[in-house]
Amino acid sequence: MPHVLVADSFLDEERKVSYYDVVLPFFKMAADGTPIEHVGTCFPIGIGIYLTAAHNFEGFQKTRGRYKRQSPEKTAPTMEEMVERLEWMKEDKFLEGADVNCGAIIFDPAAIREGQLKPLGISYVTSVLMTLDFDLAVLLVRDDARRNLDGERTPIPCLSLIENPHIGQKIAVAGYPGAKNKFKLTEVDGKPKVNFGVSLVVNEGEITDLYPIMRDVGPAFFPCLQTDIDIAPGQSGGPAFCKETLSVVGINSIGGIGGGLVSWAGKAFDAELLTPIGLTIGGKSLNAGEATTLRELAEAGMIQIFNE
Repeated sequence: MPHVLVADSFLDEERKVSYYDVVLPFFKMAADGTPIEHVGTCFPIGIGIYLTAAHNFEGFQKTRGRYKRQSPEKTAPTMEEMVERLEWMKEDKFLEGADVNCGAIIFDPAAIREGQLKPLGISYVTSVLMTLDFDLAVLLVRDDARRNLDGERTPIPCLSLIENPHIGQKIAVAGYPGAKNKFKLTEVDGKPKVNFGVSLVVNEGEITDLYPIMRDVGPAFFPCLQTDIDIAPGQSGGPAFCKETLSVVGINSIGGIGGGLVSWAGKAFDAELLTPIGLTIGGKSLNAGEATTLRELAEAGMIQIFNE
């Protein structure tokens, strides 16, 4: 899988948006904020708001095991089951106070436009919102390290979300697979030195089937889109999106099942996402343990839903 050269990474003729602006390597962090392990990919959908795959978090896997349904059948959870599980998660203050210890490596947009890849900083994740029935996690970042060419926080490119994708829709799957993605901070003569290497891979294809409830094979417990594009380890959490509109149909999830499966973003618009910390969304205050949705974030103007 050839990686994307910086000079060839632009999604438009005006060179306003590069893959490296909106597809970011996602790392586990040490307590001091130093990247220690590449775990996948993430992408921005708003200022201080990113998406990735929920399965990138060890805590998600453990919690799904704890709250697993009584029946292993490949059927959609009933409304009663979903409500019951949500109440369990609230009672346990799901992820409240958790040290998520992760972040996205941000690249310098000016260097990108000179054909170079230089780290600008790290967007450290403050909190994670998720539900147990979708392979999707919303990452909240208090201090978003992304900047535009003028060094300002806005405007900066973000990916919008598509609610209703269709069979035959042309998409690209982007992410950082393999063991070549490394980021190391050292000190030379009393000055910090960064040694890093990343390998961004983009493959193109189309949606071949829709599963609005869940796939009937493998660990696809969530609404998903079948594609003819394989997804490699490390690409998990990256966007499956339409290049022309910069709009995301889903989150890279599982490879090797007739191509690749992506978690259907649109089906998660109204899923209740538990907030482990207090938040204010569109003037509405939420306490820890209460829920919000992607649609509410869009209505508050914090993210964008693409309307075809």
